[in-house]
Amino acid sequence: MSLLKQWQKKHLQPAATAIVATVATKAEINPPTVAVVAEIAVADAQKQINEQADLTSAHMARTEQESALYDARLLSFKGKGMANDAANAIAKRLIERDNDQADDRRSCAECKSFYANRCKRHISPIGGLSIYTLHRCKGFTE
Repeated sequence: MSLLKQWQKKHLQPAATAIVATVATKAEINPPTVAVVAEIAVADAQKQINEQADLTSAHMARTEQESALYDARLLSFKGKGMANDAANAIAKRLIERDNDQADDRRSCAECKSFYANRCKRHISPIGGLSIYTLHRCKGFTE
Protein backbone atom coordinates (compact mmCIF):
# COMPACT_ATOMS: atom_id res chain seq x y z
CA MET A 1 0.00 0.00 0.00
CA SER A 2 1.34 3.39 -0.94
CA LEU A 3 1.89 6.16 1.55
CA LEU A 4 -0.97 8.20 0.02
CA LYS A 5 -3.43 5.31 0.34
CA GLN A 6 -2.46 4.80 3.99
CA TRP A 7 -2.95 8.50 4.76
CA GLN A 8 -6.35 8.55 2.97
CA LYS A 9 -7.48 5.46 4.85
CA LYS A 10 -6.60 7.02 8.20
CA HIS A 11 -7.77 10.60 7.65
CA LEU A 12 -10.58 10.42 5.10
CA GLN A 13 -12.92 8.00 6.81
CA PRO A 14 -16.55 9.13 6.74
CA ALA A 15 -17.78 10.42 10.09
CA ALA A 16 -21.43 9.64 9.41
CA THR A 17 -23.51 8.19 6.68
CA ALA A 18 -26.14 10.22 4.88
CA ILE A 19 -29.55 8.64 4.46
CA VAL A 20 -31.91 10.42 2.12
CA ALA A 21 -35.22 11.19 3.78
CA THR A 22 -38.29 9.94 2.01
CA VAL A 23 -41.19 12.24 1.32
CA ALA A 24 -44.16 11.47 3.57
CA THR A 25 -46.75 13.06 1.30
CA LYS A 26 -47.22 12.88 -2.40
CA ALA A 27 -45.80 16.03 -4.01
CA GLU A 28 -47.68 17.84 -6.75
CA ILE A 29 -46.21 17.67 -10.20
CA ASN A 30 -46.52 21.43 -10.73
CA PRO A 31 -46.73 23.15 -7.34
CA PRO A 32 -48.46 26.55 -7.39
CA THR A 33 -46.30 29.65 -7.43
CA VAL A 34 -46.50 32.41 -4.86
CA ALA A 35 -48.52 34.55 -7.26
CA VAL A 36 -51.12 31.79 -7.57
CA VAL A 37 -51.29 31.02 -3.85
CA ALA A 38 -51.66 34.65 -2.74
CA GLU A 39 -52.64 37.48 -5.00
CA ILE A 40 -50.15 40.31 -4.90
CA ALA A 41 -51.51 43.86 -4.91
CA VAL A 42 -49.38 46.30 -6.85
CA ALA A 43 -50.21 49.99 -7.03
CA ASP A 44 -50.71 51.23 -10.55
CA ALA A 45 -49.95 54.96 -10.54
CA GLN A 46 -51.26 55.55 -14.06
CA LYS A 47 -54.55 53.85 -13.17
CA GLN A 48 -54.85 56.09 -10.11
CA ILE A 49 -54.30 59.19 -12.25
CA ASN A 50 -56.90 58.03 -14.75
CA GLU A 51 -59.38 57.37 -11.95
CA GLN A 52 -58.81 60.87 -10.60
CA ALA A 53 -59.33 62.29 -14.08
CA ASP A 54 -62.61 60.42 -14.58
CA LEU A 55 -64.70 62.66 -12.39
CA THR A 56 -68.36 62.82 -13.18
CA SER A 57 -69.84 65.98 -14.60
CA ALA A 58 -71.77 66.42 -11.35
CA HIS A 59 -68.49 67.08 -9.56
CA MET A 60 -67.08 69.17 -12.39
CA ALA A 61 -67.78 72.84 -12.83
CA ARG A 62 -70.95 73.21 -10.81
CA THR A 63 -70.89 76.94 -11.34
CA GLU A 64 -69.91 79.22 -14.19
CA GLN A 65 -67.08 80.55 -12.04
CA GLU A 66 -65.63 77.04 -11.59
CA SER A 67 -66.02 76.41 -15.31
CA ALA A 68 -64.16 79.61 -16.18
CA LEU A 69 -61.40 78.80 -13.68
CA TYR A 70 -61.10 75.27 -15.09
CA ASP A 71 -60.76 76.63 -18.65
CA ALA A 72 -58.18 79.22 -17.58
CA ARG A 73 -56.11 76.59 -15.78
CA LEU A 74 -56.35 74.24 -18.74
CA LEU A 75 -55.06 76.95 -21.07
CA SER A 76 -52.26 77.85 -18.65
CA PHE A 77 -51.14 74.24 -18.19
CA LYS A 78 -51.10 73.60 -21.94
CA GLY A 79 -49.07 76.80 -22.36
CA LYS A 80 -46.52 75.41 -19.91
CA GLY A 81 -45.98 72.37 -22.11
CA MET A 82 -48.29 69.83 -20.47
CA ALA A 83 -50.02 67.17 -22.54
CA ASN A 84 -53.78 67.56 -22.98
CA ASP A 85 -54.77 64.58 -20.81
CA ALA A 86 -52.36 65.57 -18.03
CA ALA A 87 -53.62 69.16 -18.09
CA ASN A 88 -57.24 67.94 -17.86
CA ALA A 89 -56.43 65.60 -14.97
CA ILE A 90 -54.66 68.23 -12.89
CA ALA A 91 -57.28 70.90 -13.64
CA LYS A 92 -60.02 68.52 -12.44
CA ARG A 93 -57.97 67.69 -9.34
CA LEU A 94 -57.62 71.40 -8.56
CA ILE A 95 -61.40 71.92 -8.86
CA GLU A 96 -61.78 69.25 -6.15
CA ARG A 97 -59.14 70.99 -4.06
CA ASP A 98 -60.92 74.35 -4.43
CA ASN A 99 -64.16 72.81 -3.15
CA ASP A 100 -62.36 71.60 -0.02
CA GLN A 101 -62.00 74.80 2.01
CA ALA A 102 -59.41 73.34 4.40
CA ASP A 103 -56.97 72.21 1.70
CA ASP A 104 -54.22 74.80 1.17
CA ARG A 105 -51.85 72.60 -0.83
CA ARG A 106 -50.71 73.51 -4.33
CA SER A 107 -49.76 71.74 -7.51
CA CYS A 108 -46.43 72.33 -9.21
CA ALA A 109 -48.41 73.05 -12.39
CA GLU A 110 -49.87 76.20 -10.76
CA CYS A 111 -46.44 77.65 -9.95
CA LYS A 112 -44.75 80.33 -12.04
CA SER A 113 -41.49 78.30 -11.90
CA PHE A 114 -43.05 75.22 -13.50
CA TYR A 115 -42.39 74.59 -17.19
CA ALA A 116 -42.09 71.41 -19.27
CA ASN A 117 -42.63 69.11 -16.27
CA ARG A 118 -39.80 70.56 -14.22
CA CYS A 119 -39.18 73.25 -11.62
CA LYS A 120 -36.98 76.02 -12.98
CA ARG A 121 -35.94 76.95 -9.43
CA HIS A 122 -35.08 73.31 -8.57
CA ILE A 123 -36.87 73.67 -5.23
CA SER A 124 -39.53 71.02 -5.38
CA PRO A 125 -38.87 67.53 -6.68
CA ILE A 126 -40.65 67.29 -10.00
CA GLY A 127 -40.68 64.09 -11.94
CA GLY A 128 -43.04 61.45 -13.17
CA LEU A 129 -46.16 61.95 -11.11
CA SER A 130 -45.33 64.70 -8.63
CA ILE A 131 -47.35 67.35 -10.48
CA TYR A 132 -50.46 65.33 -9.60
CA THR A 133 -49.55 65.38 -5.92
CA LEU A 134 -50.68 68.45 -4.05
CA HIS A 135 -48.10 69.70 -1.56
CA ARG A 136 -46.79 72.80 0.21
CA CYS A 137 -43.68 74.24 -1.43
CA LYS A 138 -41.73 77.15 0.08
CA GLY A 139 -40.77 78.33 -3.39
CA PHE A 140 -44.30 78.51 -4.78
CA THR A 141 -45.06 81.74 -6.69
CA GLU A 142 -48.31 82.58 -8.46
